[in-house]
Order: sequence, then structure tokens, then C-alpha cells
Amino acid sequence: MKLLTHIGQYTLMIHKTFGKFTKWSVLKNLILREIDDLIIGSLGIVAFISFFVGGVVAIQTAINTDNPLLPGYLVGFATRQSIILEFAPTFISIIMAGKAPGNHEGYRANRCTGGYGCKCLQLFNLP
Repeated sequence: MKLLTHIGQYTLMIHKTFGKFTKWSVLKNLILREIDDLIIGSLGIVAFISFFVGGVVAIQTAINTDNPLLPGYLVGFATRQSIILEFAPTFISIIMAGKAPGNHEGYRANRCTGGYGCKCLQLFNLP
């Protein structure tokens, strides 16, 4: 009998998870705010890191390809390809992995201290 209870609870949870979503107007505003916080807010740090990494990769490529048979534009081409294909996804992933949880915790902290009866305030018996 316990098995049927757990199956029923699981079925209800799945129904609530994939049931009717929030209103589209509210969901659209939340999505746009997350895009602004995560993507637009990270452009500066991504550009800063990419500038210096690109410089280092260009210098290393120029030093290591000192063959006179290779054309001069090969250094720029190789740098561009290595930054786009190898380094850019790694840097962006690392920055997003650090930024997303911080934004989420900041959002929760603002919501909790806003006087909306948050569980964390009730947990510590705070006013």
C-alpha cells in the first residue's frame, strides 16, 4: 500500500511540475531580467579577459611559428580560431557558473528582506 502512496505522490508532483505555467507576461519579464543580469552584465568581464588571453595567444603563436614559408596573416588566423573554438566557451562557462548562483542568492536575499513573510526570516524568528 505504501508503494501506491509513493507512486501517487510522485504522479502529483510531476503533474504540478509540468502543469500550467505562470502567465506569459510575468514569465517574459522574468526571462528578460535574467538575460539582462547574466548575459548583458557579463559582457565587460568577458571582453576584459578575452582581450588579455587573445594577446597572450597571439604572442605565443607568433613566437612558435617563425617559419619564413608561413604567411604573416597566419598568426592572426590561428589566434582567432583558437580563441573562438577553444577558449571562449571555457571562459564564458566559468564566468556564468560563478555569476548565476550569486545572482540567484542575491535575488533570494532581496525577496526575504522585503517583508513578504519569507521562510528564512521565520526560521530565525526575525521580525
